[in-house]
Amino acid sequence: MLRTATLIAASLALQAMAQPTDLIVQPRQSNVSAQLCLTPPGLSTECDVSTSSITGMLTVELDTYDAATAITLHDFLLAFSSTLNYNMDWGFFIGGVDIQLADVVVSYATPGTPTGPVVVDGVGDFEFPLVLALISGTGSYQGYGPVMGGLVGSGTFNLADFGVVD
Repeated sequence: MLRTATLIAASLALQAMAQPTDLIVQPRQSNVSAQLCLTPPGLSTECDVSTSSITGMLTVELDTYDAATAITLHDFLLAFSSTLNYNMDWGFFIGGVDIQLADVVVSYATPGTPTGPVVVDGVGDFEFPLVLALISGTGSYQGYGPVMGGLVGSGTFNLADFGVVD
């Protein structure tokens, strides 16, 4: 009888460790750097990076919660706290483009379909090779200079129009 109770308790403990867990993102400790690159026809690629703190949550499952060696992603929703600002400049004779992204929210495109598991290394780092996401928010752009000012002009766009991204 004692052996059966021990096996049942061990089985329940293993099941509890294999359950997805919600992790709340702490904005004072979490940020994202997002790179944006543009390659207009006939011109070089220009890139810029913008950084924002983030809030939100992730739902993950670890193989064990005391010394994880594998992690599976179940869901996430991350909201950028700041507007992202980018400047791509091809020089005085060409000009450039300024882009702003506001109210950016990135969410898991396939909730209910886990991604992973992937390996967690000895220091707790891991990397998912491909995660499908949806992005919402608004963007605006303004071209400037002799070429880009007239060619690009200015306008706004909806980030959700890009559909599923990875």
